[in-house]
Amino acid sequence: MHAKQTRLTITQILAWADAHHRRRGKWPSSISGPVFGGSGTTWSQIDSGLRRGFKGLPGGSSLAQLLAEKRGKRNPKGLPRLTIKQVLQWADAHYERTGQWPRQKTGRVRGASGDNWLMLDTSLRRGMRGLRGGSSLAKLLAKHRGVRNRMDLPPLSIEQILAWADAHRARTGDWPTTPSGRVHEAPGEDWAMIDHALQFGRRRLPHGWRLTRFLAKHRNQPYQRKGPHITEEQILAWARQHRKRTGFWPGLKSGHLPGARGETWRRVDMSLRKGSRGLAGGSSLSRLLAKHYGVPIGSQRRKRPTTPGRRFSKPRGARLTTKQILAWARSHHQRSGQWPIAASGEVRGGRGETWRRIDDALGRGMRGLPGGSSLAKLLAKRCGKRHRLHLPTLTLKQILTWADAHHRRTGNWPSRDSGPVLGVPGENWSKLDDALLRGRRGLSGGSPLRKHLAIHRGRPYKQWGSPLIERQIIGWARAHHQRTGQWPHTLSGPVHGVPNEHWRKISLALALGHRGLPGGSSLTKLLAKHCGVRDARNPPALSVKQILAWADAHYRRSGDWPSRHSGRLEEDPQETWSAINAALANGTRGLRGRSSLVKILSKHRKALYQRKGLPLKRGQILDWAAAHHELTGKLPAKKSGPVRDIPGETWAAIDASLRVGSRTLPRGSSLAELLNRHYTPAYQGVGQRLTTGKILKWADDFRRRLDRWPTKKSAYVDPSRGEKWSTIDLALREGHRGLTAGSSLHRLLREKRSNP
Repeated sequence: MHAKQTRLTITQILAWADAHHRRRGKWPSSISGPVFGGSGTTWSQIDSGLRRGFKGLPGGSSLAQLLAEKRGKRNPKGLPRLTIKQVLQWADAHYERTGQWPRQKTGRVRGASGDNWLMLDTSLRRGMRGLRGGSSLAKLLAKHRGVRNRMDLPPLSIEQILAWADAHRARTGDWPTTPSGRVHEAPGEDWAMIDHALQFGRRRLPHGWRLTRFLAKHRNQPYQRKGPHITEEQILAWARQHRKRTGFWPGLKSGHLPGARGETWRRVDMSLRKGSRGLAGGSSLSRLLAKHYGVPIGSQRRKRPTTPGRRFSKPRGARLTTKQILAWARSHHQRSGQWPIAASGEVRGGRGETWRRIDDALGRGMRGLPGGSSLAKLLAKRCGKRHRLHLPTLTLKQILTWADAHHRRTGNWPSRDSGPVLGVPGENWSKLDDALLRGRRGLSGGSPLRKHLAIHRGRPYKQWGSPLIERQIIGWARAHHQRTGQWPHTLSGPVHGVPNEHWRKISLALALGHRGLPGGSSLTKLLAKHCGVRDARNPPALSVKQILAWADAHYRRSGDWPSRHSGRLEEDPQETWSAINAALANGTRGLRGRSSLVKILSKHRKALYQRKGLPLKRGQILDWAAAHHELTGKLPAKKSGPVRDIPGETWAAIDASLRVGSRTLPRGSSLAELLNRHYTPAYQGVGQRLTTGKILKWADDFRRRLDRWPTKKSAYVDPSRGEKWSTIDLALREGHRGLTAGSSLHRLLREKRSNP
């Protein structure tokens, strides 16, 4: 007989489970594969049979429930219910015992067998085990115990950080750095946290900064990339303390320095090599110890075992001199016309030497070189090659002098495309125009080369067009709006009725200050200021109170609460619910962030608002499925679209509510599972009306066949039809398919057939 048709018993399943546990050390699950000694049976088939009543099994159970009941295995879906009070008691006990509040990764909960803090946090987030959901362990402790929640920190401002930094300097004499620890004036704040917020743009701060660069800009503090200044005397003192504590001199792998937060011996060695943090450079930790204490170079290194025929490290190369490197560089320049860079490949005549290895040796101070330099710095210092990161400063007077020389020589004023500046090696007019426009190399910025030539040398520019005034532009914009129904923008094309005028040229003139305009504006900003046109890049600020007022108006008008798919607002057609939801999530437009429409409506309108729509019942869903079956000839699925005659309801939303347990439905099911549990493809009369007499007749037939009364866990009423006793029990309880709610199969048989 085929394995799927073989009848199973509970005793046999438990025997297979015990054997599986003895062999592998864990109890089986539905994904454990074939049953050892089960003649082709799999644990998935056993779990399905226990759920649906196949293979002679009663149904209505599962493999996890069976092992939990008979063998004491912990069932994740049958865990005991929790309360907020109980979780807080466990947290208080943990704090009294360890001095710290628990987190997700704290491990097991002492006093709660089988529970851990990660499971409790998951239950708080998803609303499992009797909890409401939408919270977390950190939020719970922040609300009830005042513990600072790192994921919901208050916003910061530049002025606030600078005030704390000034107070830190007044108190300690030094500017704060990342390892400076807690902020004395703000309990709960840490300079490392502030540095992290500046770096990644969190807590409403601009991103892309570090604390050291931030203070260098606003307080003129010298920027130190690798930490505060140190001296050789301080390093030697640390080394003596290390030897006194461990009996050995420190090396690169000696780790952190006690008493110097964030400092490691490897960082100290790198600073000695590169000459950073106030050191001269060209040295190393081993050289410093050899010079002052006679420690042999290399004695701090860990001896590695040697294996015949195996080399553990590549040779570091022969010693180099600056004179030799310059000779190779000049030869490279004579041959190619360009000075070498780190990516120039092999050095001709260098016997396997590459320019990248030379650049690395100049930077790290290896192979006899002093360190703290680079190939670009060496060539800029000794050969006059321009260093692109250290270009000389410019002045407007100097650029105008070069422009006058260009005009005398060629008869034309220079432009961006005029090429190199004659008589000035390395300069070209394109780079000068960028520096003038963007404010680089000591220039103020904001104006291109042609504007300065027009102002200081009277050079005319026909392409600029006639002078403009803002009042004239606003008049053209209003005429455009009356004619087309839309306000103009950069891509609106030519200005109607104005020859040789284009909206793109007008926007460019407003931005750069051409044609008599002040500059620094745009067409969008001008229309937003004078015509009330919405600026998409700078929308108006929002407040939770205003959003709730719009939501209430939407509810009164449509009878349903808005979602991010509700489109535009009738009260303000320029606003959309999608944009409002994005602002709540991202913390823009004056909102705090980390929220959504669902969250604020659940919090402020919880008496009326349901998370995903109106409350649902399983019987109601089954009635809608029956109507769908009668109309289409098949049961609905997740992708079946809207529910017929139920405005705003979709089968996908119902499936999601069954899965997550919202809208008063229990969690952990799905639309397919609900329909498969109560209806089968063989049953063509899905949802047909039932009567008490028909149910009692089926119960009498069941008793005559099996000598017992049916329960809701019994198998099919008649396998050829597909009707199940669990379906009948649900219909009696919830009152669908023509029955009255408030009863059950057990109660009906007790009243009508005296079933105890």
